[in-house]
Amino acid sequence: MIDKNSPIPLYFQLEQAIRERIESGSLLPGEMLPPERHYTESLSISRMTVRHAMQALIEDGLLERRRNKGLFVKVRPYHQSLSKLTSFSEDMQARGLTASSSILEWKEIKLSSLAADKLQKEIGSSAIRIKRLRSADQEPIAVETITSPLEMAKDLTENKLEESFYAYLEKEMGLTLHRAEQEIEADLADEYLADLLKVTPGDAVLRIHRLSYLDDGRPFEYVTSTYRADKYTFTSSFYR
Repeated sequence: MIDKNSPIPLYFQLEQAIRERIESGSLLPGEMLPPERHYTESLSISRMTVRHAMQALIEDGLLERRRNKGLFVKVRPYHQSLSKLTSFSEDMQARGLTASSSILEWKEIKLSSLAADKLQKEIGSSAIRIKRLRSADQEPIAVETITSPLEMAKDLTENKLEESFYAYLEKEMGLTLHRAEQEIEADLADEYLADLLKVTPGDAVLRIHRLSYLDDGRPFEYVTSTYRADKYTFTSSFYR
């Protein structure tokens, strides 16, 4: 792995060797690397050399340091475009993954002033609120809370929701979904979210607030979703 007679710096040789193992698949996403001591002792190089190599791989997005655990091969996140209105189920299906949900809460509520304003309803109007854990191939990805006017979701069942809320609205209700507005903010997982998403409290998460509209201009959902930041990224294109 290391040729001390080479003019190539030792840290770069180590960096390239680990990089090749990741790219060849001999080091798999999520796999833990040996501790620094393994490299210093087996290769007879300094700890500074090892740290230099590892930091370069972290900056290139190939490794990640998990608090109190060590270095791991970084799992490549899912990318979602912000240019198209799609459901989580549709996103996962497009990637060849199986989307699933666990219902955390499902109840009829009276709209607060904030939700009523978003959904263009009177304060106290009836609505359905559904909170669920969204997973891809059984791996937790996001916690999602949907608030929708009662008349839009009155015939919704858990079986119908399993396909997707959007499929229910289009197929069962005959509605035409048109557009959405989204706000994205960074946050840190509290103990409740960390337990659901299988991360460590304090890990980074992405919180998405989305207000979606039908083609006639009526809002049909206000959604707050909290995604694992290590599993999901959002992309968009801009033109001038």
